[in-house]
Amino acid sequence: DHGEEKEFEELTARLTDLFNYLKKERSSEPFVEPSEPFFIAVPGNHDLVRPGSKSFGCKMMTKMWADDDDIQNDTWNKQTDSEAWKVIQTAFKNYTDWYDGPLPFKKPPDMTPGLLPGEFSVTVPKDSYQIGILGLNTAFLQLDGGDFKGKLDANAAQVVAACGLTHHEWVEKHDACLLLTHHPSDWLSNLGKEQFEGIIAPSGRFALHLCGHNHEPQMAESKW
Repeated sequence: DHGEEKEFEELTARLTDLFNYLKKERSSEPFVEPSEPFFIAVPGNHDLVRPGSKSFGCKMMTKMWADDDDIQNDTWNKQTDSEAWKVIQTAFKNYTDWYDGPLPFKKPPDMTPGLLPGEFSVTVPKDSYQIGILGLNTAFLQLDGGDFKGKLDANAAQVVAACGLTHHEWVEKHDACLLLTHHPSDWLSNLGKEQFEGIIAPSGRFALHLCGHNHEPQMAESKW
């Protein structure tokens, strides 16, 4: 709930129980080749440590972001000495330490890290198919409480960093691609939606966009 170390320790314990159960169930199914499931995750707005609404870092990212090109450029260009970058890294440090640490369940090998904490691309083989999975961080601006719907952001730089400059080729070399984000696209700002719908995930690029944050199950289907 607050991105604390002890919460991630509890999460690890619960996920371990879940993965042991899944492995046990799969091993008992006829005609199913036993295999250990992969664990893949992207961070959400409760996986970070909020800096406090009165801190300059929080005000900078939540109040000034939309109107300050310098803050945005520092972030998208990964200016590691900038205040914006320091705020983001500090907020997600516990999550990053947890996910990059020695978890007792299996993660896919050869994950390519992306721009923001928790971002990645990875290829997961399934039978004769190659499944591409792209995970993006949509929670980096939600550093405080309140309603952030329509105030979050996304940028093509996130995809380029995770997939490479030839991210179109990354998509084409897979039989199907999945996109993981914590927030659905309607939580993005107008500019973020333009980037998301026009560059990041135009129609036909991803077979599925998996997200949460709605607090109730939803599914959309479309032909592509």
